[in-house]
Amino acid sequence: MQACGLVLVAGMLATSSSTAASWPLIAPQSGVAVVDEAPDQGVKWVLKDARGRPAYNLTCKTGDSGDEVDFDYAGFVHCRLSIPGQQGWPRTLLQPEDSTRDWEGRARFLLGDVIGECARTPDYGAARSFRLRGMALHLRVDQVEVDPRANPFFVRRFRVAYEVHADATANAPTPAPVGPEPAWFNRDSECQARALSRYPAYKGTRTSRPAPR
Repeated sequence: MQACGLVLVAGMLATSSSTAASWPLIAPQSGVAVVDEAPDQGVKWVLKDARGRPAYNLTCKTGDSGDEVDFDYAGFVHCRLSIPGQQGWPRTLLQPEDSTRDWEGRARFLLGDVIGECARTPDYGAARSFRLRGMALHLRVDQVEVDPRANPFFVRRFRVAYEVHADATANAPTPAPVGPEPAWFNRDSECQARALSRYPAYKGTRTSRPAPR
């Protein structure tokens, strides 16, 4: 029985190693973008492997940018990680394995998540980490500037940043769990209400200037 168990474990390790070997070895890289005009265009970075070849596309857009043919961006800022040229499901690699909607997971940032006290919550606030496919990806949405006098409400400017590096312990195809989900995450909450209470005109995120009258 012991020999059989050893063979089974060895087989599982070999399968895991084979899967990990098929993922690109990511080179360390980072990027920062300040979005203050035409936010619906979003920002896009190409993550490269150790040989300088494109491995993944990282795209972050606002939820009011309009639906794309192959992905539905939602929330204040929504980041998508995809393989160049690949279509079908999953449409983003940053979702849990059992997701059925594009917005599910921690890659969608609501406005209440990135300002006020909620923003300081690790992995659910302004800064979030994702470990998958042999890499560690860190995303941050911060420096949000709102014109408190504008009506309708709109965000004047914000910053999106990423950092990625290889992580040999990240051996799952989708992000590893990061701990208990806060009660306020992905829903209206007292935490978010307090953060947004400074802006009487807030009735949903608007990231483009109102038309002149």
